[in-house]
Amino acid sequence: MMDRNNTFPISKIDNSIVFEVRIQPKSAKNEIKGLIGHALKVKVTSPPIEGRANKACIDLIAKEFSVRRSHVEIIRGHKSRTKTVRIVGIAPDEIQRIIDNKETSG
Repeated sequence: MMDRNNTFPISKIDNSIVFEVRIQPKSAKNEIKGLIGHALKVKVTSPPIEGRANKACIDLIAKEFSVRRSHVEIIRGHKSRTKTVRIVGIAPDEIQRIIDNKETSG
């Protein structure tokens, strides 16, 4: 569950948005778990070997935010648990609405 005291900073750059994620590889299931600090916590089952966790992170974000996989990109932090993600073609308020819906449903 997300902590309402944390803010989720989202930057809008041209027709894309940019935000931070904190990835937890080798989890029991793939899911977006809420906020951890100022980043979205993303749990993936893949290990952090040969980019598998990054690919799983991109796949999960694309699925959860209903965008094409090709519209999601990790732009910083490829070898770190904290990553900067860019999504093309979605508004910041839509991201916030989806995150808020996840909080109330799960």
